[in-house]
Amino acid sequence: MAKPFKNWYRGRRMRSKIEAKWGVFFDHVGWKWEHEGEGYYVLGDGSCYLPDFYVIGAGWHEIKGDAQGKFERELAMMYDVVKMEDKEKPGYFLAGYIPDPDPFLEEDKELLRVGIYDKLVITYLDPSGYRSTDVGFCVCEECGQVGIETQARAALVCDREHMDDIDVQNGNHPKLLKAFAAAQAYNPQAVPQYKAKS
Repeated sequence: MAKPFKNWYRGRRMRSKIEAKWGVFFDHVGWKWEHEGEGYYVLGDGSCYLPDFYVIGAGWHEIKGDAQGKFERELAMMYDVVKMEDKEKPGYFLAGYIPDPDPFLEEDKELLRVGIYDKLVITYLDPSGYRSTDVGFCVCEECGQVGIETQARAALVCDREHMDDIDVQNGNHPKLLKAFAAAQAYNPQAVPQYKAKS
């Protein structure tokens, strides 16, 4: 008998709990997203690949549950998709867990503010070939939109000109902390499950 797919969010079957939790986070920060849409990309080596999420206005997001994992092949595949899909939008590779919204240590609270996470590594992949792991979430203080900073330069979903080259570093913004907490608390296996036929 086939096992049911146990990880659900918003009526979608997710491949892992961590994917479902990132879906919760994206919703809480107001991002519109698609999860594993139709089709896939055929890469130069003949392999097929489709990143986990497409965030409208912010590009592709691949999710992995291990911040210490070695993902060079997956990163290369993600970069190929970013080059093919949209010359304007980067891709993001999120490896690890949802950040703790309430760190115990003061130094961890400061790291959260500047977008450095204990068990999460975000890799930014630019269509030009540039790559950085100096990446964290931020909130536009003018319009409230959530975005991602790369080397303290904001790239927000709102695409407002007022965000260009502004050093934000507010990864401890209440909007982000609430979204982290909601994502951490979500149990994708506690919702009604699809039962496979025997």
